[in-house]
Amino acid sequence: MPNHETMPRPAISTPSQGPIAITDERIPPPIRKHGERFRKPARFVVALENGEYVLLGEDGECLDVVGLP
Repeated sequence: MPNHETMPRPAISTPSQGPIAITDERIPPPIRKHGERFRKPARFVVALENGEYVLLGEDGECLDVVGLP
């Protein structure tokens, strides 16, 4: 039986677009504020389809995955 028939679907969604600046007005203020809290603040965000956001550092490091309630 091939793997694609036995493997479950991933729990995370796929990005609808590439990284955008965290200062972009499309990013909700609570997400921007959360990104400022890191030792190396978030500079970019990838918006996922399910309302979650991936926060990225200046060097592309994944800092956190967050969502709004």
